Amino acid sequence: MPTALQLDRWYALLPDTDQPSAELAIARLLTRYQEPHRAYHTLDHITACLAHLDAHWHTLDNPQAAALALWYHDAVYDTRRQDNEARSADLARKELSALGINPHQCEDIHNLIMVTRHPSQPHNADARYLLDIDLAILGASPQAFARYEQQVRQEYHWVPEHLYCEGRGKLLQSLLAAPTPYHTAVFRDSHEVQARANLTQSLRQLQAGQCPAA
Repeated sequence: MPTALQLDRWYALLPDTDQPSAELAIARLLTRYQEPHRAYHTLDHITACLAHLDAHWHTLDNPQAAALALWYHDAVYDTRRQDNEARSADLARKELSALGINPHQCEDIHNLIMVTRHPSQPHNADARYLLDIDLAILGASPQAFARYEQQVRQEYHWVPEHLYCEGRGKLLQSLLAAPTPYHTAVFRDSHEVQARANLTQSLRQLQAGQCPAA
């Protein structure tokens, strides 16, 4: 469950919405993030993203849009589908419009959520920060990254081990082949070295047939 501070900040993101409607909206989100098939893409991930956003709040042009985009960016999550970001973005636009967010802001939020598709090319500075925040886990401690890899495997438990290792390996290779996994200087400075170490170690394990347990 969100903390009292998180709830207060949620309400602050919706200044023109009556509190009962805002409460219903976050309750719907929490129901989604508590779905039993999720292991990594839960409220913990959203909380971590919002903490990173806090550190860069005053750097962004539209931090309110970024915060709402982070709240909704994994609202729809089904590992058997390829359109989760689009469905999450559409859900955000529909729900936030009903909560009184103006159409221009809703479109900004929709576009920011679509940036979280991988691979993606962020279209402005706020989008670059949002994408880096979503991928901050790549540059976390080796222990946190290993836990992330285990949780992602749990979410794809239905994929046979050899196919998962092959597919996951291709994704990690693409991240390592890119000039950098991050799009902002601040995340490159703080996260890139550890991210490359984490990705390299995980890829070696996959190539050795050491797939995380589902």
